[in-house]
Amino acid sequence: MMVPLMERHPNLYTEFSSLQANRAIEMFTKKFGPERLFFGTEALMKSPGAAKSFIDYAQISDEDRRLIAGENLARFLKLSSLPDEYERECKEDAILARVKEGKPLDDILVIDAHAHMVHRGGWGVGTIPMPYGDVGAMVVLASSVPVLGLASPSTLRRGTRSLGRR
Repeated sequence: MMVPLMERHPNLYTEFSSLQANRAIEMFTKKFGPERLFFGTEALMKSPGAAKSFIDYAQISDEDRRLIAGENLARFLKLSSLPDEYERECKEDAILARVKEGKPLDDILVIDAHAHMVHRGGWGVGTIPMPYGDVGAMVVLASSVPVLGLASPSTLRRGTRSLGRR
């Protein structure tokens, strides 16, 4: 629904708190440019971590990521600058630090690092568009983050730990 609306209305912007489809940021960035996209979390209704991961792992340039993550909103609100980064009160999460360094999580079992998949060539699940949701696209997406293996509910029920390792 957003695509035809954005095609018709060049002053229409969107944010992604309710559009967390596989590679949606990449698709919208390519089709409409990063200037029309805003980062959003829909806090307190949804996990801000999911939204942050969505922008952190998007396969877009760092410049596009900065625009979407905050610079677009600052421009839209006519702010002269973004707020200064705040000093963290606690140390960074050890898992996140290792992921940012591109290191595998050899000794840490991650339970929920999931993605939704559609049939080959499929464009979505229900009313949620997922143009890059087939297995091939998931392999490309998974290769951009340190993943030790892929598991499915059926392999977990059989006691098999992984569908494959890289």
